[in-house]
Amino acid sequence: MRPLTADQIRIWKIAAGIVVVGTGVKAVYYKFTRELIVDAIKKNDAEAAAHLHDSRQFAKWAAKDRKEKAPALTAEQSRDLRNYVLQERKDRENAMFANDS
Repeated sequence: MRPLTADQIRIWKIAAGIVVVGTGVKAVYYKFTRELIVDAIKKNDAEAAAHLHDSRQFAKWAAKDRKEKAPALTAEQSRDLRNYVLQERKDRENAMFANDS
């Protein structure tokens, strides 16, 4: 094996420099973009938590408001509603099984 010439050594140094600089640029780029992504995720999480809190507060208020405004069902109304729901479930199951065959 012959020793490298001065031109070949210079080319290898340039190539090694490109690899080192490229790796450095890539590392800085990934660190920077990671920070941007983490900051965006933290911001979205904070906004979602605040929205969830507001939604829960509204749900509590709405439930209380409905309870105050709507009269309780009578025994007959409860029975009729239960029978209606059961009938709807049967109809839906029959329709689902009819489509399978």
